[in-house]
Amino acid sequence: MPRKKIGTWQDRIAWILLFSALILALLPRGTKIKIAQLPGTVILSPLRGVAYLRNTIVTLGRENQRLGRLAAELALENAWLRSSLNMEKSGTLRNFPQTKLIRATVISRDFTTLKRFFIIARGTNNGITLGAPVISPEGIVGVVISTSFSQSLIQTIFEPDFRIAVLNNRSREIALARPGSEEMLHLEYAAKDADFKPGDTIITSGIGGIFPKGLPVGQVIAVPEKPDELFKPVLVQPFARITALEQVYVFLLPGNADHEWLEGLKPREITIPE
Repeated sequence: MPRKKIGTWQDRIAWILLFSALILALLPRGTKIKIAQLPGTVILSPLRGVAYLRNTIVTLGRENQRLGRLAAELALENAWLRSSLNMEKSGTLRNFPQTKLIRATVISRDFTTLKRFFIIARGTNNGITLGAPVISPEGIVGVVISTSFSQSLIQTIFEPDFRIAVLNNRSREIALARPGSEEMLHLEYAAKDADFKPGDTIITSGIGGIFPKGLPVGQVIAVPEKPDELFKPVLVQPFARITALEQVYVFLLPGNADHEWLEGLKPREITIPE
């Protein structure tokens, strides 16, 4: 005859818990604490994991900001060194001018293209002035065209009226960059025999009073063969991803910008006849 089961499975679990509680009650206090630590650790481990992940994300974010600023400062100093090495025949470099970069967050964009204009959360209160160059760790971004006490409007390199004089870092050929289609830059007025090749690095030439010489602009990706064109067509992929920027760095001139590397950024006193 089969043995009759006593109670339901809920009853059996209740009896097991009751006997376990009685056993725990009879154990020494030190043993109770050690036994209780294990389930406490298991229960709290997800919370500890979330807290650790949050702290890691915050730390990585701060480190990313620090590295981004360092990259922008190195790009600035590298541009100065490149320009100085080309100008100084004696090999003696002058002191690096006391320039300053201010990090600024992008808080708004033009909703038509998302790349022609944007607003940053820095203004005259932070020392930003009209015409201040704006860069990212990768390359040039644009220029300040309007300021208020706490905000500034940036015109990017993709605004149709934007023009900047550039230089081929390898061949030293000069051209004028303008925005083209598909987030590219087109070089204008490059002579038919100008030496441009895919892979060449394009930098600012220092002409025009927008950017100092030597800042990275982009890379030549194509030089189409168009025999009927008056000038050589050159397509450049900008280093800075304008539509993906969340933060930029505004280039501030020192109070006394009397330095050869910065002379092109002074207001023009005379104009070239047309």
